[in-house]
Amino acid sequence: MVVAYGEALGQWRSADGCTEARWWAVSPAGVPLSAWFSESESDRIAQLRRMEDRRSHFLAHCLAKTMLADHVGGIDGPCSVISHESSGRPVTACGIELSISHSVSSVAVAVARSGGVGVDVEDLSRAEDMAAVRDILCSHNELRIIREEGCDEIDLLRLWVAKEALVKIGAATLDGFRRVDLSMLLLSHADGTQATGCRWGVSCGDVDLTVWRDSRCVGAVARTVRRIARERQRLSGCGADEVDAIA
Repeated sequence: MVVAYGEALGQWRSADGCTEARWWAVSPAGVPLSAWFSESESDRIAQLRRMEDRRSHFLAHCLAKTMLADHVGGIDGPCSVISHESSGRPVTACGIELSISHSVSSVAVAVARSGGVGVDVEDLSRAEDMAAVRDILCSHNELRIIREEGCDEIDLLRLWVAKEALVKIGAATLDGFRRVDLSMLLLSHADGTQATGCRWGVSCGDVDLTVWRDSRCVGAVARTVRRIARERQRLSGCGADEVDAIA
């Protein structure tokens, strides 16, 4: 299925298959798939003043509808309509958790069949702004690691998208970034390479974070993980009776 106004950059799926994220680059050309949108959805996008904002919102919602269709078996019907709470959080009628993020040149969408999910994406060019927000972004421990390890603006951008993703599932607040310590994200080694794209995985309480970086953007997806699921993973080497006793 072709989605207008963009090209695929990457995707990620959790090991249990319950959560998925995809991210795309925005293109200035394409054919609007207006038949996919309800009148209220079209009106909401049309009210945006800047063309680049309309493009990124359009692509993000096309991508969201495509991913929802993969999970509910089609794009038609009320399940494909995306509405928004007063906070801006997207909601659907099909019971699937949805999170949408868009920057000027990239968008990201995450869906989850169970548990909460939050996604955030920023263009690589946003790294230039990170030095100005370092002191409100970083915990004391993160600041120490940044000094000692020689971390750069891209590392700060990784922290930013990770904490933004935590905000979207209620695990952090914008004014409480310094109270969230993701030092392990700065210290952990990436999977992949600069050419193929890098990914990092860390945990923050009951939330699993996956952070990516490719040639166009940096992003993060956060998902809540039930304690039982964690215990099952920890005791995966135990016998079935031992694991079932935990549940």
